[in-house]
Amino acid sequence: MFSFGSAYRTYGLEIDANKGVDNLVGMKMVQLVIGVASGNVPVLAARSLAGRFLFEQPTILGVLMLVAGVLGAVVVSRWAGLKKGALVLGGCVLGALSVVVLSTAVETEYEAFRDRSRGLVFAVAEVDEAVLMDLLGEDVQLNVLGIRGLDVEGREAVLGRIRARMGGDAQVSNYRVLETQVKVDGPRTARSQVWVRVTSEQWRVVNVSTWRLIWRLDGEQWRVVEIRALRIGGVG
Repeated sequence: MFSFGSAYRTYGLEIDANKGVDNLVGMKMVQLVIGVASGNVPVLAARSLAGRFLFEQPTILGVLMLVAGVLGAVVVSRWAGLKKGALVLGGCVLGALSVVVLSTAVETEYEAFRDRSRGLVFAVAEVDEAVLMDLLGEDVQLNVLGIRGLDVEGREAVLGRIRARMGGDAQVSNYRVLETQVKVDGPRTARSQVWVRVTSEQWRVVNVSTWRLIWRLDGEQWRVVEIRALRIGGVG
């Protein structure tokens, strides 16, 4: 979500992105020094297959129903006539359409927090303060691996940090959310994890990091109360 060029300089190491392999080695050395390239990220609860295929990826289920309808219609037509075979096919087509309609009408918890998490990442990258004000809780905490000077608390402080870094030497030229995991812990609390890939505007190198977001229901609005870096990977 954030670029850590300033953290590298904090440890007295300057990195030139135009030095090719030497730059990659230098980046790895810095990561070893500040301890951000080790350890595995714990996986949040996996989604159920039924919910995933019914609500989030209905195309696969719909296609399977259509194939089953065609095969069923052929078999039934041979044994009971074309009329009954057509009824079987029509029933499967109707079922496939119903699955698609249902999936568009129902938003799962995973989809809701996935979209919120992506929205936060995009808002940070674009320094969209209007969206950030809507998504960040007043008491939000930013924890970046315990690196001194990067951990802050409070919405205004976090906004100031984002404004200063993402609008300055930590600006990114492009970004992408590679994966999102979600776990709803209760009616008012939830967690999400996002794997983010960014390209630094200044160094033109790619960094993949993992962030955990703690969500809390604030009235009728879900807001982030903690942003915690779980892992800052190397150049990939």
